[in-house]
Amino acid sequence: MNLRTVCALSAGCSIVLSAAAWAGAPVGWRTDGTGKYPQADPPIKWSADENVFWKTPLPAASNATPIVVGDKVFVCSEPTDLICLSLADGRILWRKANDYRDAFTPAQTARAEADARRAKAVVAEVRALRTQYKAAAAALAKAAKDPAARAKVIDLKKRTAERTKALQGLRAFEPPKRHSVTGTTSPTPVSDGKFVYVHTGEGAVACYDLDGRRQWIKWVEKPLHDWAGHCNSPLLVGGRLIVHVVDVVALDARTGKELWRTPSKWHDVFGSPIHVRVGGTDLYVDPNGDILRVSDGRRLAEAVCPLEFPAPVADAGVLYFIRHGGKALKLPATVGETLVCRTLWQTAVKKDRYYASPVVHDGLIYAVTRECVFSVIDAADGKVVYTRTLDLGGPRPDQIYSSVALAGKYVYVSHKNGTTAVLAAGRQYRRMATNKLEPFRSCPVFLGRRMLIRGQKHLYCIAK
Repeated sequence: MNLRTVCALSAGCSIVLSAAAWAGAPVGWRTDGTGKYPQADPPIKWSADENVFWKTPLPAASNATPIVVGDKVFVCSEPTDLICLSLADGRILWRKANDYRDAFTPAQTARAEADARRAKAVVAEVRALRTQYKAAAAALAKAAKDPAARAKVIDLKKRTAERTKALQGLRAFEPPKRHSVTGTTSPTPVSDGKFVYVHTGEGAVACYDLDGRRQWIKWVEKPLHDWAGHCNSPLLVGGRLIVHVVDVVALDARTGKELWRTPSKWHDVFGSPIHVRVGGTDLYVDPNGDILRVSDGRRLAEAVCPLEFPAPVADAGVLYFIRHGGKALKLPATVGETLVCRTLWQTAVKKDRYYASPVVHDGLIYAVTRECVFSVIDAADGKVVYTRTLDLGGPRPDQIYSSVALAGKYVYVSHKNGTTAVLAAGRQYRRMATNKLEPFRSCPVFLGRRMLIRGQKHLYCIAK
C-alpha cells in the first residue's frame, strides 16, 4: 500500500467521522445555518496547486453551497441540476435535472401549451399595434390640432396596453429569466440524512433518495421578480420542508404535499431563513424579519428587522440582524399567539450592502460588506471592536457574496474572484494567510481537517 493510498484512506475516515457528527440534524445552507465549525482543524493555506486533495470538474456554475451527507457530497449546477459526488475522491455518482415543467400536472401542461400558442398570436398583435402607434404619433406631430389624429393615438395606446397586459397573463407558466449572477441554482439543497431536497430558482422543489431515485417533484409557484428567479435556500424542520418564493410554503418532506401557505409581502428575499426553538416551539425566521410558527405557518411577528440580502443569525436566545447598522433582539422564553422580541442594542457598523451573512461565536459577531469592509462586533452590547478594509484583489466596487465562516480558531472571508482571507478569531486583527482559487460565490464547508469549496468550474476538497 503506497503513501497516497494510506493518505486517501485516512482522509476518508476523517471526513466520514466528521460528517457523522451531524447525523439526526438537517444539513443544508452553511451546514446548520450558522457557518460555524468550532471543532474543525482547518487548512489555512491553499492554492490551485497546493493542498488540493481532489478537485472535480462540474458541468456548469452555481452559487449553492455543498452539503455533506455521510460519504456523499451534494452540489448544484445550472440550470437545474443536482449532483452527487463521492466524498472520498470526488467522483460524480449521479446527476439529475429538475426542470420545473417536470412538476406540472396534466392540466398545467395542457394550459401551458395552450397559453404558448395564444401568446405567439398576441405578440404579433402587440407588434402590429406598436407599429401603428408610431405612425399615428408621427402623423399627430404634423397635425397637432387634428382631433381625429389625436383620438387615433389615444385609442392605439390603450389597445396596446390592453394586449400587453393580456400577454403577461399568458406567461404564467413560462420560466423566469435567468440573472447572470443569481442564476437558477443559488438555493442550497438540504437533507435529513435519508433524502435530499433541491429547490430551483424556477420555483420547483424535488426530493431524491441518496442513490438518486426521485421521490417527488412539485412546482410551488413562479417567482414574481422574473428578472432573477430567487436564491433563498429551503429549510427543513420536523418533517416540514419550508420554501419562500412568493408565499412561504411548507411541504410534507416525505410526499411533497402542501401543508400550509402563509402570504408574504416580501417577494425579493435573497437571504436564507434560519430555524430557532423557543420554549419547545420551532420557529422559522425569514430574512425579512417575519417569524412564523413551523407547525402551522402562523405569523407571530412581522418585519422585526428586514434584511434584503443576508440572513439573520441566532445565538443563546438572541437574533442578530446586520445591515446598514445592526440590531440584536432577545427572544422571549415562551411562545404565545404573538412573539414580542426585546431590542438589546443597535450599532453603527459600516452602512453598505451586506450580501454575506455574518457569523457569531464566543461573544463576537464577524460581518463583511460587499466592498470588503470587515467588522468585529461585541455581541453583548453592539460596540464595534474593530473595522478593517480587506484587500482581496478585486476591482472597485468589490463584491463579496460568500458568507463569513468560522472554523477552529480562524475566520474565513472570501471574495467572488476566489481570494480568501484567513483571519485569527478574536478582538485583534491578525491576517494569517491569503489564498487564491478560481472564482466562487458559495460558502466554504469544513469537515475535520478538510474544506470544500464549490468553485464556478470545480468542486475542491482542500486538505491540511
